[in-house]
Amino acid sequence: MKLGAISFMTDYSIAPTEFARELEAHGYESLWVGDHSHIPVISKWRGGDLGGEPLRMYKHLLDPVVALALAATASEELLLGTGMLLLSQRDPIATAKAAATLDFVSGGRFLLGVASGWNTRQLENHGTDPKRRWAVLEERLTAMRAIWGEEVAEHHGEFVEFSPLLAWPKPSPSMPVIIGCDPGNLRRVVAHGDGWGPLLDAPPGPELGEQIATLGRLAAEAGRGEIPVTVFRVTPAIAELELGSGLEVRAEELEAYREAGVERVVLNLPPERERMLPLLEHYAGLAVPR
Repeated sequence: MKLGAISFMTDYSIAPTEFARELEAHGYESLWVGDHSHIPVISKWRGGDLGGEPLRMYKHLLDPVVALALAATASEELLLGTGMLLLSQRDPIATAKAAATLDFVSGGRFLLGVASGWNTRQLENHGTDPKRRWAVLEERLTAMRAIWGEEVAEHHGEFVEFSPLLAWPKPSPSMPVIIGCDPGNLRRVVAHGDGWGPLLDAPPGPELGEQIATLGRLAAEAGRGEIPVTVFRVTPAIAELELGSGLEVRAEELEAYREAGVERVVLNLPPERERMLPLLEHYAGLAVPR
């Protein structure tokens, strides 16, 4: 099983370049960053109000594509992923170009994770009806695949409209699109994704294996091959997470993911260098060899 790490790349955190060097030196397979263009002042984070520490991380986030481009310059084999890019809030032509460019400059190391977003006012600020966010994401992704896969691409739909266009570079055929969603959206994963990226805030129970089995059944019914699973394991108390806090993921939990059929586990790390590095090294010692 592969091991990755995700953290809030901010203007006060460890730099993306150092994060990449440390992960690669410790044998991690992948580095991931999240995406929030802004935090609306009148919104609330699921775990606290605007004054809370978790929201400080959210509102200070760097742009994920720029952060990953920096990480690419500081690593050679480390895979680089968005966890998750909020495609329902982004222009599909510009995003297709950014993703393909990042895949090109990294030598084919980009993993495109996409999700619809949970902050309703943030979605509205981007002109997206929160109730239609999944439909918007699906159509934008379809349009992006046309841009990537066709020499002359065009799209005429409800949410995306463009006349015939030319756009390069094209991403490598191996660049996957991982859909970040709950188990109720597995049919969307089969229809539009190359992987499933569930978010877990507690150790796995038997339901995870059942959900992965359901994904396999749906994929087979659709004539698809195996769809790999990347679990994003976060701790709700990330602001308090440090080695010895009791919030760390344990070796037996990693083994449970492997037994459930998970391809990759992405562990959440605090952004501050002094708290991140001990945890990063600790988890590397528990990792299942890739």
